[in-house]
Parts: sequence; structure tokens; C-alpha cells
Amino acid sequence: MRMLGPPPPPPVHTQMLVRKPEYHQDLFLAALQGEVNELKSRQGDYAALMDVYRQLEMKFHDSMLDTQSMQVEHSGLIEKDRLEAETMVQELELVKAENATAEQDQLAILDSIAVVERDVYAACRELNDTRMQYTSADLQIMDVKK
Repeated sequence: MRMLGPPPPPPVHTQMLVRKPEYHQDLFLAALQGEVNELKSRQGDYAALMDVYRQLEMKFHDSMLDTQSMQVEHSGLIEKDRLEAETMVQELELVKAENATAEQDQLAILDSIAVVERDVYAACRELNDTRMQYTSADLQIMDVKK
């Protein structure tokens, strides 16, 4: 019988090292000690992170209190400014009304001044006419006396 293909590999003999049971215990204890050290390290890191977290929570709480107090303070200032603005608007309306009244009074005074000026102008013309009449009469009287 002839086989086709490569020949089968020769059997492999493995040697098992036999170690003492103390060696396995030492490895096991070393692994456990490493895990314990890792856990202690993680616990310290966790405690440090918790401290930082608590500090941040306190800062956040303080900032929230500051924000609330500033909002209350600013709300009061805004209300005060609003009331002051309303008062100023009312005062402005009063000043506008007073100005309108004063302007009407001034227009009435200007109208009365215009009437008086017309009367004065008419009186001046009448006076000039009368002077001219007296002057011409005086001239006639002087002519007659001569």
C-alpha cells in the first residue's frame, strides 16, 4: 500500500516540568498580592476623585447661591430703574404740557404785540398827518404875517 501525500509527522514528546506545590502557591500569592495592591491603588484614586467631586459640588452650590443673590439684587435694581424711568416719563409729559401752554401763551402775547404795533403805527401815521397839517398851517400863518 502506497500513500499519497507527505508522510505523517513524527510523534512529539513533550516534557512536563513538575514543580513543587510551594512554587504554585507563591505564584498564586504573588498574583493575589498584586491584585490587592491594585485595589488599594484604585481605592486611593477613588477617594481622591471623591474629594475633588465634593469640592466641585461645594463650589457649584456656592456659585448657585451667588447667582441667586445677584439675580435678586439685579431684579431690585431693574425694578428701581423701571420706576425711575416711569417717573421721568411722567415728568417729561408734564414738561411737554407746560411747554405747550407756555408756547400758546407766547403766541397770544405775540398776537397782542402785533395788534399794539398796528395801533401804534396807525397812531404814528395820524400824528404825522396832523403835524403836516400844522406845519402847513404854520407856514400859511407865517406867510400871512410877512
